Amino acid sequence: MYIFSPDPIEHEPELHVTGSEYVSLNEDIRLVCNATGATMAPDNVDWFFNGEPVSANSIWHDRLVRLNNKPLPGRSLISELIIKRATMEDRGNYVCRLTKTLAKGFKVHILNGIRI
Repeated sequence: MYIFSPDPIEHEPELHVTGSEYVSLNEDIRLVCNATGATMAPDNVDWFFNGEPVSANSIWHDRLVRLNNKPLPGRSLISELIIKRATMEDRGNYVCRLTKTLAKGFKVHILNGIRI
């Protein structure tokens, strides 16, 4: 016998950040944050660079791209942060934050060398 529950199943929110830890000078930095909500997909995540909100950081001018995608159906939001033509100033700590208590960091190193 199946018992129907009118309340949706509640899961713990989750957050995963992936990307390239090492990026060559002038290549694009690509970070992906997969945020899963408790019962539904989050509307947005916040991105930070070295402790400051990404939107407030003017070092990127026209090099910053943010893409958000909600695969249907589901509880996840996939947010992609792209910094075009990486400079040495782009190295540092990037953080994706879903809630005040759930955030994941990712350190990016910029390689200033010649490929062989």
